[in-house]
Amino acid sequence: MAKPGVRAAYDELRDEFELADALIRARTGEGRARAKARGVKLGRRPKLTPHQKREALERRERGEETHAEIGRSYNVSGWMISRLASRHASRVIAISPNQR
Repeated sequence: MAKPGVRAAYDELRDEFELADALIRARTGEGRARAKARGVKLGRRPKLTPHQKREALERRERGEETHAEIGRSYNVSGWMISRLASRHASRVIAISPNQR
């Protein structure tokens, strides 16, 4: 069991750290909001451009290469090509003419 003086010091430090953390979160949130208002895109950039994605999907449709081979040519994994294909398939299904 901690001595009362030690516990009081610990509680005071904890309160200071919580205040500092709250200030950091507030400033960060404000900065992100200002950046978004300026039109800055946040987050990680995609590894493939839209053109590369279309090209990879076309190559996959031809069926002459594996996902790994296609991915290697773009310096990404075969899994990424597989995910790209499955996302594309789900979008195609979502907007298929049969549902209109």
